[in-house]
Amino acid sequence: MPDHLTQEYHDYLSSPEWQERRLEALQRAGRRCQICNSPSRLDVHHRTYSRFKQEKLEDLTVLCRTCHTKFHTDLPTKQRPKSPPKQDHASTSSFSAQNPETTALAASMLIRIIETLARRELSRRGKGRRPSKRPKSRAALNLFSRADWPPQVNDWKDMSDYLKKIGASRSEVSAIAGLWSTKCLAIADPARRLSNKIAQMEGTLKHLKTKHR
Repeated sequence: MPDHLTQEYHDYLSSPEWQERRLEALQRAGRRCQICNSPSRLDVHHRTYSRFKQEKLEDLTVLCRTCHTKFHTDLPTKQRPKSPPKQDHASTSSFSAQNPETTALAASMLIRIIETLARRELSRRGKGRRPSKRPKSRAALNLFSRADWPPQVNDWKDMSDYLKKIGASRSEVSAIAGLWSTKCLAIADPARRLSNKIAQMEGTLKHLKTKHR
């Protein structure tokens, strides 16, 4: 395992801040590998860790799992990006601190979305259909089924603390963080919603241009 895969690094990959940056990188690349153009099993690779937790789009490259694996196995160690520096976790909550009303609204939306996904999954199973394979649906049902649901949350830190308290798995944390960054913040913040929509349209346009060359 590369030395940069520390616990801090894994925790960051489950955060809404990283999920948002990951989405922007995928949209910019047209949701295709930037080496072989594959649309399957995409990862967002760090080209550098010099701005760890404050990455710019040029610091990130979208790779399919095959190309990503080749990078880490074939490239000499000296050419790989250095380990991310240690940073204060409090810096990731700067958006919440500066936008308390927006994050409070996003938190309430997160609870509602989780409950909606859970009820859909319960309905699905009640009709005798197979359980969903989507991590978000499974995570939502697991949370909704708990006796202490719903938690009192006003921002992502509250939800993150709750997930840690109940011992949620890494995949569950990642799924809920994805809901927070891609749906809840966009609903609560019109400017963010518009920015995400523009990025999505630009990614689609780039994909169409590449496809019809």
